[in-house]
Amino acid sequence: MGNAVNGPIKLETLQGKEWIRHVYGKEFCFQTTASGGQRICITTPDGYVDLLLSLSAVLSEPFFVLYVLIVSRRDEHSAARYQSKEVSRTELHTFFEKFEGFLENDGRHHVWIHSPSSSATLVYDNHNVIFAYGSMEIFSTILQNNGFRLVQETQKLGPHGHCYNQEFDACESELLSFWEWSQSPLKPEDDPREFLH
Repeated sequence: MGNAVNGPIKLETLQGKEWIRHVYGKEFCFQTTASGGQRICITTPDGYVDLLLSLSAVLSEPFFVLYVLIVSRRDEHSAARYQSKEVSRTELHTFFEKFEGFLENDGRHHVWIHSPSSSATLVYDNHNVIFAYGSMEIFSTILQNNGFRLVQETQKLGPHGHCYNQEFDACESELLSFWEWSQSPLKPEDDPREFLH
């Protein structure tokens, strides 16, 4: 499914001979992870940051943000994991609202929100999918109350591409100077060629 929205694209899929913006339905499903745990897989056509903040509203502060930069277009930055200090709910909202356009319209990254006291994590990946761990019943209720349809399995991606848009290069620099991040190497599952759902 695609649409004709103009502007930068985060994820595109091949339809016939044409690459177009990929748009999901408003759906979620329950999944069992490789380790036997449970998670919710969520797709939506738009409003990812708003959805993340809605889901995080039921979690306890403080939070940690993990920004996973898979591909950098700036020589001064390294592809790596960048973890924030403990942040309050207000700081969390400030960060996501400031970088909403960058996070939703560029494919160079994943971003995580973790609440230690709630034992819950939200992962927004570069395939435009949100994974929710912990607080499953509460998350499910929020999703259904917001018009998300429970399905057996969310839409699978076929041939697709991640877009790294030059117009967001300044945002990358600004984001990486927003907090004093703790940097660590990428893990194998961070690579989009290995990040399988």
